[in-house]
Amino acid sequence: AHHHSSPEGAIEVDESEVDLDAISAQSLRLVRSILMLIALLSVIVLWSEIHSAFGFLENISLWDVTSTVQGVESLEPITLGAVLIAILVFIITTQLVRNLPALLELAILQHLDLTPGTGYAITTITKYLLMLIGGLVGFSMIGIEWSKLQWLVAALGVGLGFGLQEIFANFISGLIILFEKPIRIGDTVTIRDLTGSVTKINTRATTISDWDRKEIIVPNKAFITEQFINWSLSDS
Repeated sequence: AHHHSSPEGAIEVDESEVDLDAISAQSLRLVRSILMLIALLSVIVLWSEIHSAFGFLENISLWDVTSTVQGVESLEPITLGAVLIAILVFIITTQLVRNLPALLELAILQHLDLTPGTGYAITTITKYLLMLIGGLVGFSMIGIEWSKLQWLVAALGVGLGFGLQEIFANFISGLIILFEKPIRIGDTVTIRDLTGSVTKINTRATTISDWDRKEIIVPNKAFITEQFINWSLSDS
């Protein structure tokens, strides 16, 4: 950061530059997202063609899984084709998680009269839903069904009871913040004797920039369980 003799002018120039950079980066992201989604759509549309061309992969069995249908256990082969489809599902999911929120934001959310926090909440929850759906579909392709994942969920539950408790509490607090909006991006807040403006609200922690431009990371749980002052809310 350069210190000019006229700080006001310098700050204005900086901000306009940042805005231009941000806008061009955003439009670049939008173009990339659109191209990515077009590619994904064409794969889905041409799926029957691709599937028949690579039909022989369905005959290559890699391992067997026992599946229970209406109380009857049967062995089901997991084929090379199924594994490749599962990998494709994971790739599509990661691409959607990366590109769809930007597309949502630029194509739809910008035109709705939403506060930055609400838009962020919608894109964040869209991301988690996509990850969950993609994960379940991908795992079921390779024979790992919900019944087999239950022990993992149980183990995670025990983990949450110990080490992950704080992280989980912050994650839930992050979702509460995004929906209840006790703080929003751009608000000036005072918490734990720190005063600054909110620059980022992530699922685990919130970033506050103080007057010296230092970034302070505050766990989300603090905004739910502790007292804080939101100067912007009292102003508005």
